[in-house]
Amino acid sequence: MGIPILEDIFNGIKFLINFFMDKAPKPIKILFFLLFLIAFGNMIVWLLHLTGLHCNTDKEVIKTDTFDIVTNVKILWSASQGTLTGQTATVQEAHPYTRFVYWQSALDSCTWYMKNDSGSFTICNNINTTDCFYYYRQADCHDCTPIDVGWIYNPNSLINWNYEGEVCGDGARYQDNSWFKNIFACESLCNIPEHYSWNYEDGLFECEDLDYCGLNATEEPDTEIDFLLKQAGGELLYPTNAEKSYDRLITIKCTDNYNPELTFFGIPIFSYKIWLMLIIISIMFLFLSKIVRH
Repeated sequence: MGIPILEDIFNGIKFLINFFMDKAPKPIKILFFLLFLIAFGNMIVWLLHLTGLHCNTDKEVIKTDTFDIVTNVKILWSASQGTLTGQTATVQEAHPYTRFVYWQSALDSCTWYMKNDSGSFTICNNINTTDCFYYYRQADCHDCTPIDVGWIYNPNSLINWNYEGEVCGDGARYQDNSWFKNIFACESLCNIPEHYSWNYEDGLFECEDLDYCGLNATEEPDTEIDFLLKQAGGELLYPTNAEKSYDRLITIKCTDNYNPELTFFGIPIFSYKIWLMLIIISIMFLFLSKIVRH
């Protein structure tokens, strides 16, 4: 019963499209074609990202593991993020999409704001509470001094006691983990950015490498997307530059927004700008042909 119903739905959609294309004026058809091209082009970009084809900020195509879907989705989301250059940075600035994944603030997703009462830890709800600090979660994923907080008391949760285990008991720093940790054990949405350290008193990342961040920085820092690509062990898709080679008939290049796109001998075949220009040229030739006839 399911297959005939799906077939009827498909035939109905096909009929509507054919009816629209037969009856609609040509300008509407052109507009519909451009809108379809934009939607299809964005879908191709998403598919390329999801299969592990990304762009770094040097506009080089980088290949990551196709089966590392979680990292590929994060890189897709971070494709247009900027750099961390300030003396301090919030968790939200470093990982802007964390709150969309966990449905809470980025700070709450990556840390516990707690008070240590003789070895028993309690969640603090008021930021002005004395002796409360921001303990970074997943201590084994960061360069820090781990402490085992065990069960922590959360007065506002349905289950008042939550088991956490080890957290960072002081300031934490970036740690280059193994591929296993990066993929399975450590949450990359809460990675400590390179060149910064965690201030567990203020809940901020603070610049510790003044060559890369701060007022007198002399080196270009990594963007969020470069950081994620480095974490994922990304490699160049085209190690050598041979754009005019016969085997580069269809290639992948990078846009200004750090997104991969399919090209035919370097021409982006799904770019609406290219097709719009071709349509305008075709209309101009059509008018010229009519003028010549008369």
